[in-house]
Amino acid sequence: MRLDTVAAIAIYAALISTLTLAWSILRYYVARRPRAKVTLSWGLVQDPAVPAGQALIVTIANLGQLPITLNDGGLYCPDGTRVTVNPGTGAERLPFELRHGKRYRLYTALAPMQDDYARLSAEGNAPTHGYFMDCTGRYYKARIPKWMVERVLAKHAATVANNPPPEQPAT
Repeated sequence: MRLDTVAAIAIYAALISTLTLAWSILRYYVARRPRAKVTLSWGLVQDPAVPAGQALIVTIANLGQLPITLNDGGLYCPDGTRVTVNPGTGAERLPFELRHGKRYRLYTALAPMQDDYARLSAEGNAPTHGYFMDCTGRYYKARIPKWMVERVLAKHAATVANNPPPEQPAT
């Protein structure tokens, strides 16, 4: 009887230690995977490259433990077309190594971005996400908020659709 009790305790201990090892390995790999949060906003920026100061801003924050090397960023369309947003003056250029707990912003003048949005909307391919891409090809995306589409981007698109530019005289 005593041998059965010892064997049961040994099997239970081996099972618990195996589960603990598996949990530790899982936590190690989950903590070390790349994690980031992308947000979109618009506002005023002080940059000579942005007339009137109004800009579309795409921000990424590194939530993981390891650095992420960013290669590209901008807006992403449903068919895979990317509208690249260049960093403003004074900003670090891409590629950029984003360390743990830091963030990086891309911004562009709002008027040209509204023109691009109007053109792509007319083609049925309006951007739906803001994105960043790292050096391994992994995308970090965030959906463009509905309020931003209605109040900022599409407002201009409707104006452009209703008032097409005048035709240029033939020379």
